[in-house]
Amino acid sequence: MPSLDARGGISAAQLVIYIPVLVLSAILVMRHGFRKQAGWIFLVILSLVRIVGSGAHIAAELSSDPSLGLIETFSILDNVGLSPLMMCTIGFLSTVGIGAFDNNKRVTVGLRLLGLLASVAMILTIVGAINIGEAKNQSDVNSAELYRHIGGILYGALFALVTLAHFFFWSHKDSIMMHRRTLLAGISAVLPLLFIRTAYSILSDFSPSAVPGTTAPTNALSKFSSTTGTWWIYLAMSVACEVLVVIIYLVVGMSVPVSQEYDSVPDDRNDYALHNTYDTGYNPGYAKPYGQ
Repeated sequence: MPSLDARGGISAAQLVIYIPVLVLSAILVMRHGFRKQAGWIFLVILSLVRIVGSGAHIAAELSSDPSLGLIETFSILDNVGLSPLMMCTIGFLSTVGIGAFDNNKRVTVGLRLLGLLASVAMILTIVGAINIGEAKNQSDVNSAELYRHIGGILYGALFALVTLAHFFFWSHKDSIMMHRRTLLAGISAVLPLLFIRTAYSILSDFSPSAVPGTTAPTNALSKFSSTTGTWWIYLAMSVACEVLVVIIYLVVGMSVPVSQEYDSVPDDRNDYALHNTYDTGYNPGYAKPYGQ
């Protein structure tokens, strides 16, 4: 009877981890309300991606004759995971900026463009993975790899832009609601992990591929392949970093008091009203109407 190899064991562990993560993420979506759920909803999506992908991987390994559909499913979903993490972080930046940058079109439009960039990168990597799974010859593989390469480059650019946006927000921290700074600190904590996860994704996108059923050529990047590379590199740079990012976001989400999320933003316009007194006895006289 077929048994799980190291990567199958990793998939089993992911299945165990992401089922409770899915539940907690759903609770956070409901807890923080519709206006603030953009970031949390992507944790739900990531959990679903990992649960389905891990299940497909385990089913493929335990089958004596796995279908091409199963193999394509876990291969595609494994490459998709970075996009929900990026979108989650972008969503959290949007949440942090509520009340502070609502009228700053550069910030609001910029964050929307980052979300669009994450979507484009995800689509390109999915198309590349699908085309590699359906490749009939090396020319098809080369064409599919081009999509993956462009997607990887876009992910690298996206991480750099998200990092810059994060530093921009810190430079204006006095304008940010106090409890939202906790979320911003959470983003700061995950950026090093997200950097490693992004680096692995890029290296994996540039690792060699082959026509299904044949052996891929070997080079220095082969060990970073998400499907056939060295399992402990995959575990350390992809799975572990991803799980740690999710845990940090969940802890931050659970620790932010919802009832105090809308603490007032410092507003100089209110200073005069708060720090000045008025003569309540002042009663100006008025002239009587004409003719009285």
